[in-house]
This record gives sequence, structure tokens and C-alpha cells, in this order.
Amino acid sequence: MVSNKYVPNEVTYGTIINGLVKQGRAADGVCLLVSLEEDSICVNEYIYFTLVIGLFKEEKSEDGLKLWKEMVEKGCKPNTVVYSVLIDGLCLGGKPDEAEEIFTKMVNRGCMPNACTFSSFVRGFFEIGKSDKAIQIWKEMSNGNYICNEVCAHSWFMASVRMGREAMMVWTQMLSRGWKPDVVAYSSRIHGLCHSKKL
Repeated sequence: MVSNKYVPNEVTYGTIINGLVKQGRAADGVCLLVSLEEDSICVNEYIYFTLVIGLFKEEKSEDGLKLWKEMVEKGCKPNTVVYSVLIDGLCLGGKPDEAEEIFTKMVNRGCMPNACTFSSFVRGFFEIGKSDKAIQIWKEMSNGNYICNEVCAHSWFMASVRMGREAMMVWTQMLSRGWKPDVVAYSSRIHGLCHSKKL
């Protein structure tokens, strides 16, 4: 392309970085980003979004958070998807309190959370032993009429297997809303009951 005197632009580089992320090579994408910035090549917010999401999916939360802060400092405005990935990554890393700070900034900037955002909090607080906080967030989610899909339900039940009463409360409430659990959800519930010695 370059040899034919065509100059690649941010769309070209964005495509390359997206391809690297899909191959699990977000770190290589970050190296390319640094090279582009050193050459004063314009980098759009979607390139940042792609890399932040990629780093967190590869469980490189520290690198993802560092790039996130750099992105915000440069004026990029994250959307709900990027916020949710960041929150999920922090919760998976055992930092739900830090994720909650990001959540507050998210809402203050007009980005509305979705069911998966809340689900990340529920799982995260359960996994560090703060079950009361997890229940509080679940209730806020329910009162806000957020729809909990099968993925969210599964993460909830797997995180709350040691909290039989709370898991049953959520299960009952979801059934009353017309939710139809699938095999995964039933399996998670049975696993929780067995773990609680309620055979």
C-alpha cells in the first residue's frame, strides 16, 4: 500500500489494531498506537476503545486501566460498552470498590448502565465477601427494570452459590417477571443448593 504511494489513515490503522485484538494481541496493538502517536498520526476514540476492551478481555487490567486514563485525559468520551468492560475487568480483578468509582463517573457523564454492568458488580462484591453490597446492587437493578439475561443470571448464581437464601430470592423474583431459566441457569441453581448442603 505504502509502496504504491497510498498513505494509510486512522481507518486503516484502526482495522489493523482491531485485527490484532481479535487475535489476542492487544499488547502489539498498543505498541502500534504508541508508534502512531510518536509520528503525530491522528488516533480516533474507537482505536482506544478497541484496545481497552482487548486488554481487559486478555486480563491485563493494569495496562487496560492505564490506557483508559490516557484516553480520558486526551478528551475521548467512553460509551456504555467501554465503561461496562472496564467495570467488569476491575470486578474480576477483585476491585469492585474502584469499579464503583468508575460507575459513578459513568452515570455523571450521562452514560446509562445496562444489566451486565450491574451484574459485574453483583459478582464482584460477592467474590470479595461483601454480600450485603451485592444484594443492595441487585435490588437497585431490579427497581430500575433492567432486564437480566441468561449470561447475567449465570454470573449471579455462580457468585452466590454460598448464599442460598439470597440466590433463591433473586430466582423467585426473576420467575415472577416472566424470566424463563435455561439449562445453564438451572444447573447453576442446583450447584448452589448442593454446595449449601440442601440436597
